[in-house]
Amino acid sequence: MKFIFGVVFSLFLFNFVGAQALKVPTLSPRCEISQEVGLTDVKISYSRPSAKGREIFGGLVPTEEIWRTGANAATTVTFSEEVTMANKTLPAGTYAIYTIPNSDIWTIIIHSKTDMRSLDGNYKEENDVMRFGVIASNSLIHTETFTIDINDITTSSFNITMSWANKIAKIPVKLNVDNQVAAQMEELANNPEGISHRDYFKAAEYDFHNKDDHKKAYTYIRAALDADKENPRYGLLKAKIENKAGMFNTAMETVRQANNWARVQGNTNYINQTVLFSKEMSKQR
Repeated sequence: MKFIFGVVFSLFLFNFVGAQALKVPTLSPRCEISQEVGLTDVKISYSRPSAKGREIFGGLVPTEEIWRTGANAATTVTFSEEVTMANKTLPAGTYAIYTIPNSDIWTIIIHSKTDMRSLDGNYKEENDVMRFGVIASNSLIHTETFTIDINDITTSSFNITMSWANKIAKIPVKLNVDNQVAAQMEELANNPEGISHRDYFKAAEYDFHNKDDHKKAYTYIRAALDADKENPRYGLLKAKIENKAGMFNTAMETVRQANNWARVQGNTNYINQTVLFSKEMSKQR
């Protein structure tokens, strides 16, 4: 019986040990970055090779040839909403990013097939969604490991920045936030009882920060205050809109009211914010 148990245990141990796979560090580790910009979720997945003393552009990465923009599997970008690149509309979805590096201009290729590890014999230009050029700048700072980042963010735009060795290239991306917000407000307007004072406030805040014409913002913030009277947060934004529109005296009265509302409610945050804004307006005179 002991002999049988020993044989079974040995077989189990042998199978367990044999099932283990050797793990070693990946030379070009995979990286994923995610970023919310405006109303769009952006995700980039790519592999990160390192220079290791090698000549990169014109050496390891030939110029004037299609590069997979990293290593191993294709570099991909996913947009949850429609975006604009090079003045062309790109529908929501996942795309591969290929590039053709050159000394001062890189050709950016947005490609529909995302599952290619090797371009040889697999890449077909007919699957390109768009091509356009971007400036490739020389950098005074050496980037050892290939890096893609999402930066220069506003509510309606950002750059996909690629850095390696002594080169930096940026892909500008624009978002259709104005249309997205307007469509939401139009939908809510068709169901006015469904519009909360918070919706009006958010619409006013968006218009105030992102548009030169603040007429709609003023309409929205007044509607918010009609629904939620003596809200110091709403009062402060109303004063800011009035001040931006050149209605200085009205703005001073509004911010005074908002300060009083905050004091009655014991809202220290908006007591301080309204006082600070009053001082800022006084300096403008």
